[in-house]
Amino acid sequence: MISKFSSWIESNKLNLQDLGIISEKIIKSSNNLNPSITIHQTTDDCLGQISVWESGLVDMEVISISDGRKLLYEHQEISNEPNFDEILFGYIRIMTEEK
Repeated sequence: MISKFSSWIESNKLNLQDLGIISEKIIKSSNNLNPSITIHQTTDDCLGQISVWESGLVDMEVISISDGRKLLYEHQEISNEPNFDEILFGYIRIMTEEK
């Protein structure tokens, strides 16, 4: 699952930048039981974080920079053939909408 998410991020990097979403940092955890990857992203108005575990668990969080409000927290369990365009639709919408 981690490699699928990494591939999606890499292939969509320019599209995300065009939307104003900048990938700041990618952290890979090699926990033997359930490795994960976390990406930290920013826009002018928001801080976002997506974590994907090899087991198929996904956490998405968006926080407003201006007041610290949590705009999104979502936890999902995804299939072996994930469609990250669909999975991240709400996250991307919140990251890019005017506040």
